[in-house]
Amino acid sequence: MIQVKLDGNDVGFDHPGANTIADVVGSVSQALDTDLRIIKVSFNGEDITGQPERHLQVINGEGSFELETARALDLANETLESIVDFHGAVVKELNRTSEEFRTGSFEKANDFLLRCVDGMHVLLRTTHSVTTLLQVNVTDVSAGQQNLEVLTGKISSILDEVVQAQENRDAILIADLIEYELLVQLEDWAAGLTNLQTMGQS
Repeated sequence: MIQVKLDGNDVGFDHPGANTIADVVGSVSQALDTDLRIIKVSFNGEDITGQPERHLQVINGEGSFELETARALDLANETLESIVDFHGAVVKELNRTSEEFRTGSFEKANDFLLRCVDGMHVLLRTTHSVTTLLQVNVTDVSAGQQNLEVLTGKISSILDEVVQAQENRDAILIADLIEYELLVQLEDWAAGLTNLQTMGQS
C-alpha cells in the first residue's frame, strides 16, 4: 500500500498504475494548485530530494512518502537572492582569472577558468529555472539592450570561443574575451536579474 503525506497531512492516493517513485511524485504534483511545487521528497523515511536516479526506483505498490511543497513565487524569489550573490562571485572570479592569464601561469589560470565556466553554466541554468517558476518567457525578460534569450545565446557563443582559445593555449585572447566580452554581457545579465526580481514582487 502506498501512503502519502503532503506537508504533514495524509492524502488519499489511488493510482494503481504508479510503479516508480517518480510516478507517485508526478501524480501528486499534477493534483497540486498551479502555484505550488514539490521541494522535498522522502521515501520510507529517507530524504531523496535531488537524487533523480532514485526516482526511477520500482516500488511495487508499497511505500511511505513524505512530500513538502512551497509556493513557486517564494521559491523564485529565494532563488533570485542566491543567484544575485552567485553572479557577483562569478564576476569576481572572472576578473581574477583574466588577470592570471595576463600575468601568471597558464595552468593556474586554466584551473580558475574551468571553475568560471562551470559557474557560468550554473548561473544560466538557474536563472532560466526562475523564469519557469515565474511563468515568464525568457524573450519577455529585458537584459540591457536585449532579452534574456538573446543574451544567453551570446554568452554561450563567447564561452565556445573561450574554450577554443584555451585549446590553442592563447592566454591573451582568453583574457580579452573575458574582459571585453563576457564581463560586458554579465552586466546585462545583472540587469536581467533585477527585472526578474521586479517580476517576482508583482
